[in-house]
Amino acid sequence: MDELGEIEVDINCNNLAGVYNSYLLHHYARLDNRFPILCMVVKRWSDATFISDAMNGFFNRDFKYSSFSYSIKMLVLHFLQCAVWPPILPNLRKIDPNRFGGIKYNVPLEKLQIFDRSPELPPDRRRNCKTVAELLMAFFDYYARFDFENQKISMPQARVLDRERPFRGAKVEIEGPFDHENTARTVKSEECLELIKDAFQRASHAYLGPAPIAPTFNEITTATY
Repeated sequence: MDELGEIEVDINCNNLAGVYNSYLLHHYARLDNRFPILCMVVKRWSDATFISDAMNGFFNRDFKYSSFSYSIKMLVLHFLQCAVWPPILPNLRKIDPNRFGGIKYNVPLEKLQIFDRSPELPPDRRRNCKTVAELLMAFFDYYARFDFENQKISMPQARVLDRERPFRGAKVEIEGPFDHENTARTVKSEECLELIKDAFQRASHAYLGPAPIAPTFNEITTATY
């Protein structure tokens, strides 16, 4: 942590998947600035509702002193790929496999260029013009109704799949984009899963309930049914 600028820095030494994950997320952020904005809003919400605390059985954090959950980023990314129409973000592994390949990491580490060209998207791709506020409402509604017990999120395939079996005891399964590990493997108890689901449902109710005006941030984190 930079004490002056309050900037958190994650230095990867032996975690190759972490380096490539950062590279992938960087390019998603370059494709559409609603992605990083939505990540920051959802990050603050997840902190306020205490669901980004792996030590107590919730979603993991990016690194030891970070409050940013990698799984939360994956939830936002999946939502923007699969839960809105037209999709806001593509599956970069599919449209540019030479740069965003699989576990073998097609691009050598020393050749990764963070600020190289952005991926080329299909010219006839339709644009989704939803605002961040509209997307946030839809995000909470989507996960308030998501069947975590029977479905998993596959980031490599950019789709929802049926869970074949409990994933090493984890109650939530999010398949990582490169190493195929479950990024939500720290959610192991039924109680923690219910608290996570409850947090999404309360946030969704705050937006979609009977109130005639948009809720405040405090109301989103403390709403009751």
